[in-house]
Amino acid sequence: MIPRYYFKSAARVTPDWLAERGAKAVIVDLDNTLLPRFTEEVPAELRVWIDSLHAAGIGVVLLSNNHRGRVGRYARLLSVIGVANAVKPLPFGFLRALRALGTTRHETVMVGDQFFTDMLGAALLGLTSVMVLPLSKRDLAHTLILRKLEGLFMRQRQAQ
Repeated sequence: MIPRYYFKSAARVTPDWLAERGAKAVIVDLDNTLLPRFTEEVPAELRVWIDSLHAAGIGVVLLSNNHRGRVGRYARLLSVIGVANAVKPLPFGFLRALRALGTTRHETVMVGDQFFTDMLGAALLGLTSVMVLPLSKRDLAHTLILRKLEGLFMRQRQAQ
């Protein structure tokens, strides 16, 4: 269940990298993967990355356990599909994302910052997974506890 790939940021998941793996779409977590938690601004680099995926014909879905308002706002700002209240790692949100993308599990990559939500959910569905370093050390209390457990699983991994 260890993530297949471990990168410092989602920006390492380029259109060329995806094409080499036969991927046509990306499901990506929002908080601490694309934006630091408790941040409202969309950095220019994020827009450039999303635009590069769009230009290459790569589908993008934001998949988040966060509420519809927050996910919908950033989905609109980035011109991507948003799936809120995903209840990761359960498969329901992932399956909604796959339906929205119109891709198969083998054509889709999951990018996220949490082992027990993003990576576990991807593993349950057989998606290629990319774990990234969280963008902020600030997070919800339960997430901070889970990060300590993640450390037990991820000790041997070094982000590229």
